[in-house]
Amino acid sequence: MWWQQPGLLERYLDDFLSDALHRRGLSDLLLDADTRVADLLANPRHFGFSSLDMVELARRFAHSLGLDRTGVSDLLLARRSADGWLGVARRSLAIDDSTLCFYSSGSTGAPTASPHTLQKLQRETDFFQTLLPAPKRIVSTVPAHHIYGFIWSLLLPSTLGCEQLRLHPARSLPETWSQQLQDDDLIIATPDIWSLLLTHQVQLPDRFTGISSTAPLPAATASAIRRLYPHATLTEIYGSSETAGLAWRRQDHAPYTLLPFWMLLQHDGQWLVQDTDDGHQYPLSDQLQLHDNSQFFILGRTDPVVQIHGNNINLTKLAALLKTHAEVNDALVHVDTGSAANGVATGLHYFVVVDRVPVDIKHWCLTYSDWLAAQLGNIPAPRSVTVAPALPLSTLGKPVTWDPSRFRLVTGCFRSGFADA
Repeated sequence: MWWQQPGLLERYLDDFLSDALHRRGLSDLLLDADTRVADLLANPRHFGFSSLDMVELARRFAHSLGLDRTGVSDLLLARRSADGWLGVARRSLAIDDSTLCFYSSGSTGAPTASPHTLQKLQRETDFFQTLLPAPKRIVSTVPAHHIYGFIWSLLLPSTLGCEQLRLHPARSLPETWSQQLQDDDLIIATPDIWSLLLTHQVQLPDRFTGISSTAPLPAATASAIRRLYPHATLTEIYGSSETAGLAWRRQDHAPYTLLPFWMLLQHDGQWLVQDTDDGHQYPLSDQLQLHDNSQFFILGRTDPVVQIHGNNINLTKLAALLKTHAEVNDALVHVDTGSAANGVATGLHYFVVVDRVPVDIKHWCLTYSDWLAAQLGNIPAPRSVTVAPALPLSTLGKPVTWDPSRFRLVTGCFRSGFADA
């Protein structure tokens, strides 16, 4: 069992607690070498967590590992330490480890939980073992409490019994990673990480197996990695928190191939996938172009959600959240793709409307920045925030995208659209 393997449950808890800090907008603490995330359990007030916050944290941890099914979850509140939570988890998992829950990023709106049986997750690892070369070591840069990280950095190494290495992108520079990588490593990363390694020309081993998931890998990044490392294998995986892995490809511009236990359906113009083992169906948030019965191309999302640094962000909900500030009457959000290939989102720009010119606009911007930090949690910080008396509109009166550089810089990333400010 995965949770019986040395260090794996500890890694799960460490990533779970790190995510709790991340969701509260405290990611900067993870950059401090003196920060021990396990201290969140023993000294929550030091991190600004109330008693109710800790109840919610315990509830989510219990639900994630199924502790609430075995009747031991209340012990988490009494045993407030890493050893205490690990002991409770092991006691529960020994009784029932059949089902786990994985949460969406919850960047806009409450995170939603998706249950998965361990048996179904195991069938995915079994399939990829037949597809990929056997690794000497698994190197993971992704958190283990998310479904992608769990399958590839906990479940797979526990099945193979191979060596593991965890790299923390928030705690070490990419240049230091190359000193630890070896030939025949299986490297688990997100598109952001692969692009970062390429941009900074981090030297990778001559032979490795790379896995990318959680968002589309920019075509230029995938092509460059395959060209620079012809003896390596780079596999892109398409899936979600609700379904786990659905399809894969390992050649540029090729269609995705469904895993053998999924089939595609279409109903009222929406694509769905059906589990061929139990018949359960799941709607997809992407528009597809069918290549044949088991292969397809992804054309883009059908909802106002973009993915930035692994976070799913609903632009409509984010704009609504920006408007909840007492002095903001309206707001828009637009996505910056920069020079990214395939229009991949790389940043956000906010446009907020207030009634009148603030008496001290610089002070107002600093105060609003603090409010944003408290409200937005793990949503990536905006590249610009424009404060103005009205939304940018077309000649037909419809909101339009704006160029931040046309507005005067006030402070930090804030710009003013007031003529007399």
